[in-house]
Amino acid sequence: MKKNIGKIITGVIAVVLLAVSVTEFVLWNNDKTYYEAQLNEYQTAVQSLTESVTGKSADVADANKSIVDFKNQIVQMQSDLEAYKKVVDEINAEREEKNKALEEKKKAEEDEWNALSENQQKAILEGKERSKITSYLLKNNEEYANLYLYMRELADKGLVELKSSEYKTYKANKARMNEIEAEYKASLDSENE
Repeated sequence: MKKNIGKIITGVIAVVLLAVSVTEFVLWNNDKTYYEAQLNEYQTAVQSLTESVTGKSADVADANKSIVDFKNQIVQMQSDLEAYKKVVDEINAEREEKNKALEEKKKAEEDEWNALSENQQKAILEGKERSKITSYLLKNNEEYANLYLYMRELADKGLVELKSSEYKTYKANKARMNEIEAEYKASLDSENE
């Protein structure tokens, strides 16, 4: 039995060693699978991070390009604004010169007007009013235009040299012109009321 005890002990030791080896192999295989999974996860994270950084760096480059383009647009707009301001300043200076010249002209005309006598001022005002009436009637009343031409011819000829019948015609035509002017003036007065 001693022989069998040695075989049994050797068999038990062999079984224990085999069990320990199998357990060791199973544990090693589990650790290997775990570490491979960890390594794969780490590699995936590194790859994702690398892609993210690469993508973000492209986005950053695009953003920087956009910023540079925007800055260039701002510089161009500022340049355009300066040119516009310059043109506006030139136009305003020109306008001020024109206004100043106009004011000086008005002042000169006013001084000239004030230098006239009261009768001269009255005659000028009446002449302007009569001129407006005459211009309107010449354009819009054929009878008045014909009478006006007749009167101009007589004025060129001279009223002193008229015969009695011509003088009567002259007086009748002059009276008719005055009537037409009075009618027009009355229509203006009624419109102004």
